[in-house]
Amino acid sequence: MEKEYTLSLRERKHAQTKIALAEAVMERLKAKRLEDISVKEVCETIPVSEVTFYNYFPQKTDVLVYILQLWRLEMEWHLLEWEEEKSNLEMIEAYFDLAAQSFEEYPGVLSETIAYFTQKRGCIHFDDLSIAEKILAFPKLPGIEEIQLPSNPKDKKFFEKYARRAVAAEELPSNTDVELVTHSVEALFIGSIMAFHLEQPTFIRPLCQNTLKIFWKGLWQNAKDEAAASMSGNLQLAFN
Repeated sequence: MEKEYTLSLRERKHAQTKIALAEAVMERLKAKRLEDISVKEVCETIPVSEVTFYNYFPQKTDVLVYILQLWRLEMEWHLLEWEEEKSNLEMIEAYFDLAAQSFEEYPGVLSETIAYFTQKRGCIHFDDLSIAEKILAFPKLPGIEEIQLPSNPKDKKFFEKYARRAVAAEELPSNTDVELVTHSVEALFIGSIMAFHLEQPTFIRPLCQNTLKIFWKGLWQNAKDEAAASMSGNLQLAFN
């Protein structure tokens, strides 16, 4: 049974303002770079003061971390919903597919986020989202307020978890190097985004789908080749 939460007026207003600011930035990133978006113009659409913006986001780039956090939360909800009906490899494919859909709608957001995270020195942390933020950001996703995200936005245990499970379920060869697969899938993910995220965002989805299918087949073919080579070596030793 789902829990029912009663949000105070203060909690609701705080969450609504923060979400509205993030959404206003997202809309502007469809046509502008973050450095060309003024805090003033964002605040005028809410409307709130610039001081209010900086109370929520001490640095303008902090809004990118928040947007990513909301996106990760939505992704996690969908993936948890699909766990019982999809195989482990299908879960990885579903992650790629959901991400690609987001990139198609907001290519500028992803461009700025990637640039920020690749240039950022030091550790970046997700602050805890309040129950009000989770519920009000995604009112049509029941139970989303129960999901907890890792504090590190660069935490990529998702791919490792499903790759390991895929090996155990014989969806991948038993001799699969899970760490190598994890890094390879991450590289495919980032590479697909970087290749088409701005000029041809609609290419990301089919590219991800086809690349993953080729990758899975390649792992099986490599396992067969290694087995054949091992058998050939054993035969040569036997004859010698």
